[in-house]
Amino acid sequence: MIYEGFTLMIAGMVTVFIFLVLMILTIQLVSFLTRNITAAELKQIEDEKKARAAKRFAKKSKTMELPLPVIASAIAAYEEDSLSG
Repeated sequence: MIYEGFTLMIAGMVTVFIFLVLMILTIQLVSFLTRNITAAELKQIEDEKKARAAKRFAKKSKTMELPLPVIASAIAAYEEDSLSG
């Protein structure tokens, strides 16, 4: 009775072990076969990130640029108000 129990336990453990080994090998095979596609997708994602960052930087630069005459007139108006007040 105990012998049959151990035999059944060993058979089940071997079955699970073989299944897991086959699953790992299958995953590695799929990874190997799709490596070029994955590399192209990663490059595309990285290019999109760089484009978004450049666009965001350009947008910040445009909004933060004030022409020098505008700044000079604002300073002059402030000084005029503070001197007369």
